[in-house]
Amino acid sequence: MARLSIDLQDGFTDDTVVLHVGGKERFHKQHVSTKPVIGWAESFQTEVSSGRVNLRVTVPTQGIVKTIPLEVSSDTHLGLSIVNGELEHIVSDQPFTYA
Repeated sequence: MARLSIDLQDGFTDDTVVLHVGGKERFHKQHVSTKPVIGWAESFQTEVSSGRVNLRVTVPTQGIVKTIPLEVSSDTHLGLSIVNGELEHIVSDQPFTYA
């Protein structure tokens, strides 16, 4: 097992966010908004099996649905941002820092 840490970062404005990991809903929250000074809105962690994991991100308030395939072999950190109406992601083996 490995820990998948997901940070909702830039571009969220009073949004509903739903995350499915491996086909199961693991996160569902309304009124998600980015704190502009630090570029962070919410964080979520879940345990996943090592190997390929599909993460489906739905932001219905912005009409966004995207599936992100991830290879997870150890603790993995994923940052999600909305830029120009598109969902962007970044993967890191280190936690993100916010100041």
